[in-house]
Amino acid sequence: MDVNYTIALDLEGTLITDAEQPIPRPGLFAFLEACRQLGRVVIYTMVDQDTSQEIIREMVAGGHAPGWFVDVEWVDWFSVDTAHKDLNLIPGSDAVHAFLVDDHTGFVHPDQLDRWIQVMFYESGDSEDRELELALWRLKRKIALQAGKDLELTFPGDPIWALCGMQDQIDELLHDNFELQAEKEKLIRAIHKLEKE
Repeated sequence: MDVNYTIALDLEGTLITDAEQPIPRPGLFAFLEACRQLGRVVIYTMVDQDTSQEIIREMVAGGHAPGWFVDVEWVDWFSVDTAHKDLNLIPGSDAVHAFLVDDHTGFVHPDQLDRWIQVMFYESGDSEDRELELALWRLKRKIALQAGKDLELTFPGDPIWALCGMQDQIDELLHDNFELQAEKEKLIRAIHKLEKE
């Protein structure tokens, strides 16, 4: 790779359900391995470091995450007075070469919405959840576009995925309109619900 990208991963609601009952999201192992191929992986979460490391050790021991993930970097968000996960605060990185994979709109820095890879909040332990698969495609697409390339619009599965894949273009249009972004999230949730029925 010519460019060293940093991929910042949220924990609760993104990779797992929550810190109290951490159920790994389907496709987690493959997603983490793919992210590592794309760049440097760090954890950017509200969960404190000790708890995060304990959860990660359990995921690795259970075969849900690769062994290298035990030593993944943890971004110290607690000592910084900001409500946003500012990618410029990641040591050795900057927002131009970093991406945030997160389920929560409110934590995304307003000036870094184009660096955000949105996933739907994971709370149910749904074994058919495919959000990480979609997130990986969106991440690869953003990296390809930044490099001046295009990525063919292909998705595993049915046309619902193509609609969900349009989130990238929709996000660019909505940009800093958080009310409309919230409505968009409701729509995508409704689509996922219909897909399962």
